Amino acid sequence: MESVIEATGATLTGHHKELIDHVIENLDIPEDDAFGIDPGPTPELREYHFDLGNSSYGPVGFCAVVVHYSAAQALALLRERTCTEVDALTSHVARDEKPHVVYGTVYLNDEAFTLRAIDEVTDYEEEEPHAEDHH
Repeated sequence: MESVIEATGATLTGHHKELIDHVIENLDIPEDDAFGIDPGPTPELREYHFDLGNSSYGPVGFCAVVVHYSAAQALALLRERTCTEVDALTSHVARDEKPHVVYGTVYLNDEAFTLRAIDEVTDYEEEEPHAEDHH
């Protein structure tokens, strides 16, 4: 099956198309201006929502909201703070119990997180502490 790259008029097939599609899919967008944000002279905190998996369409969903001054900084912080494996079971059952689940682990590849996963950017508004939070 052929695919035409409209910008160049080139025709790619097979492995070359897959490689180009992979590169395009994983491009990092370097600056916040890609999101229509003018960073201005003084950077402001923003909330960056990362959509990294949707359980409505697949078996695992994962999203994160990171507060930072730029998309690139938010991505770096998300990668830094992400565990590479997470126990997905609510409780463990003794192995001598039958039937039982041996384990359930979700593995995350933080290097595969890209700026393209950002689907929403909003101004950060610090919440006022609740009255019961004052002790």
